[in-house]
Amino acid sequence: MLSLLLSDNEPYRFAEERRLFYVALTRTKNEVVLLVPSDVSLFAEELLTDNESLQTGNNEKSSYTNCPYCKTGYLVIRRNANTNSEFLGCSHYPGCDQTFNALEILEDSLLCPSCQSGFMTKRSGRFGNFLGCTNYPKCKNTINLQ
Repeated sequence: MLSLLLSDNEPYRFAEERRLFYVALTRTKNEVVLLVPSDVSLFAEELLTDNESLQTGNNEKSSYTNCPYCKTGYLVIRRNANTNSEFLGCSHYPGCDQTFNALEILEDSLLCPSCQSGFMTKRSGRFGNFLGCTNYPKCKNTINLQ
């Protein structure tokens, strides 16, 4: 029955469900409250990134650090089951398996101006402190902090 109503050449996955959900969101009287888990679907993530009045549970504005590789996911803190250490991984795992060891990226994310896929993190060397790309040794971009 649905195949008679819908075109098979829809550019979006689950297009009919998206349309129905849009209708439900736009018919409210005052406001909409969505409770979204931390590992969201692509559709829910579009709502999160496109909505300028998104708030967290603490009534604060939400901010995400986008994944520089897939450009649609965002970085979340994950835990290594073997070593129990924390790291940053893309919310679209396993589709995007990019990881970063520097958790401070979430606080101050400066995308590397050279490779555009790594982040500049604080490092120290024989000449003092500097910012270095997380893609080292592939990207050797540095910024002197003196």
